Amino acid sequence: SPAAAAPPHDSSPVQARLELVARELGLSSARFCRTPQDYYEHELEWRRDVLGACSTAALCKSMIMENTRLSGVSAAEAAGLGRYKRVCVVLQYDGPKLDKHKLTDVVRGLEGRHAAAKRQYSLRMVSGEESLALSGFEHNAVTPLGMATPMPLLVSERLRGLADGTAWLGGGEPDLKLRVDIRQFV
Repeated sequence: SPAAAAPPHDSSPVQARLELVARELGLSSARFCRTPQDYYEHELEWRRDVLGACSTAALCKSMIMENTRLSGVSAAEAAGLGRYKRVCVVLQYDGPKLDKHKLTDVVRGLEGRHAAAKRQYSLRMVSGEESLALSGFEHNAVTPLGMATPMPLLVSERLRGLADGTAWLGGGEPDLKLRVDIRQFV
């Protein structure tokens, strides 16, 4: 049987900063929860139970994706052209794999009249080092709140169908998770 999440304690500086960001954004549903240090060594069902999530489908990850076809262009230069070099994608651990063709279509839709031909897109997950530099959060801690580098946030449509309407994301530290009402979050 899984151990219960760690009892509440004083917030770390990261948690305190992200709680403030959530308040500033009006994300009143944001709740942070500490997990045991071995959280990622367990199966999704165990993680679900530790968090009290409605299902494993509520467990999400945030990934930074980069259009490698814009590798010689800075993010600022891409933005000046109406393009997006990077996006942060939130999707379920227990769901279909990321469909890069659909992701390309969504990014092109965001770019509107500035979108390039499909062959000008090759969206790939950034390395762990790049993710840390761009987000400010280490592996298994990336959260869309308070990222070091602002970028568009894309949320899987499947999250809207969660039974209790709440999703669990990384919370800025590997043992810190963020619960949000998905409709409010979107």
